[in-house]
Amino acid sequence: MIANKGRRDITAGMFHNDEGFGFDFGVGVTMILGLTTTPSGTVLPVLRTGDSLQATRLEVRPSLLSRGQVITVTMLIDGDEKPVELLRAPLVDVKVVSEVPRASSYDSALEVMANQGPWAFAAPARAVLALTRRP
Repeated sequence: MIANKGRRDITAGMFHNDEGFGFDFGVGVTMILGLTTTPSGTVLPVLRTGDSLQATRLEVRPSLLSRGQVITVTMLIDGDEKPVELLRAPLVDVKVVSEVPRASSYDSALEVMANQGPWAFAAPARAVLALTRRP
């Protein structure tokens, strides 16, 4: 989950050297199952994984992050849960906080997903990236 908790938008131009967020899950990323953003009408970022990156990594390309926007990425990973490592967040004049979310916010979504397919789910890899643009 990536959330802009600040009072102002974060533009794609604020990403240094046109580099996006980088995450390492410590286990193989098999596929991206879903990408959502709230509130409705906000821009969905482009995600990269697979051939051009190590199999354990996910890159979120630079894009507009509107104030109050929350981006949620749901992935299928191959292996046991490991801490998600934020490799880079190259934002200019933006405070970046990486934290582990409360379990309750994910439990109901995990149950719904588990009932919709033939997958076996263990505890999900959880990470939250909260962003606030500096004045």
